[in-house]
Amino acid sequence: MKRKTSSKQRKYRKITRRKHRRNGGNNSNTIKELTFISGNQGKISELSAILAPIKVLSTDIDLPEIQTTDVEEVVKEKVMTAWNEVRKPLFVEDTGLYITSPPMNGFPGALIKFYFKKLGVDGISEKNGGNDAYAESVIGYHDGEKVHMFKGIVKGKIADQPKEGNYGFGWDSIFIPTEDNPEELSFAQMPAEKKNMVSMRKRAAEAFKSYLTNTN
Repeated sequence: MKRKTSSKQRKYRKITRRKHRRNGGNNSNTIKELTFISGNQGKISELSAILAPIKVLSTDIDLPEIQTTDVEEVVKEKVMTAWNEVRKPLFVEDTGLYITSPPMNGFPGALIKFYFKKLGVDGISEKNGGNDAYAESVIGYHDGEKVHMFKGIVKGKIADQPKEGNYGFGWDSIFIPTEDNPEELSFAQMPAEKKNMVSMRKRAAEAFKSYLTNTN
């Protein structure tokens, strides 16, 4: 038998719906801040700007780095390890550089940190300059129950020699995105506004932000 709704209950529901519409459909569960496990100030700055108005709180934890070229596998391991230590909703991010021209055939991928440490930007340009490549960023988010993954990819090439600029970090000076970049600037030569137009990290972060907005 269907229970009747009292006039007071109907009035309350109407008021609640009106308030919900005035707030643009937002509810009290909207995420206002998130913990980002990272000590990389460049990544923290970029993701804080992209995810705004969500406040990004960074925490630096020494996470194990499994030896694989697959960025997604690295992120899965990192986010689960971080969750087991922090025990609250958090996210991690990792980026790989896949040099696709032979004989690299996708190497170093997630191992770019070690490749970069060994050769530096000069060595990478000398060895791989002119080669096709793509950069992939993966964000892993643990919401307290399960892990969600968000990816962003941008195609490009390795600079024949480092193209240093006033921006960027890491290997940004040797990666030239080929999408919407007629000037053939490296990431290191792009101010944040331009880099975010073509950045793999921006694409992953936008997918992450869209998920947070539409599910909370």
